[in-house]
Amino acid sequence: MAEGAAKPGCRSYVVGGTAILFVLTILSFCVQPSAEEQRERKQAGFHCLDYYYGALPALEDAVKETLREPDRFEHVSTRVTPVAADGTHSIVMSYRARNGFGGVNVEEVIGRYSNSDCALLSWAPRH
Repeated sequence: MAEGAAKPGCRSYVVGGTAILFVLTILSFCVQPSAEEQRERKQAGFHCLDYYYGALPALEDAVKETLREPDRFEHVSTRVTPVAADGTHSIVMSYRARNGFGGVNVEEVIGRYSNSDCALLSWAPRH
């Protein structure tokens, strides 16, 4: 075998593996949740929450506007209730933020948001 030449068959493994990953990636975009799954997700209020970390973006933005150091905001968790008769959800969000003395506090806020358009209707610090 010539010096510096790849082993026979290695190239076919790389090409085959790449092709399989490509097909799986394309298929992952083609698979849509069923109508029932979409209805349950909307009923639970999850359609309004950020896909990656579960926060309501409008509530997160509203809280950041009140902080001394908004860039130090860190989302901890979000809990929501199923949709109420009036078409709203209750929400509780926990977050970390720097206080006036340089320490970090964990705080909670409560609020309500619309199921139809995900608009934040009201919020307040939880005491």
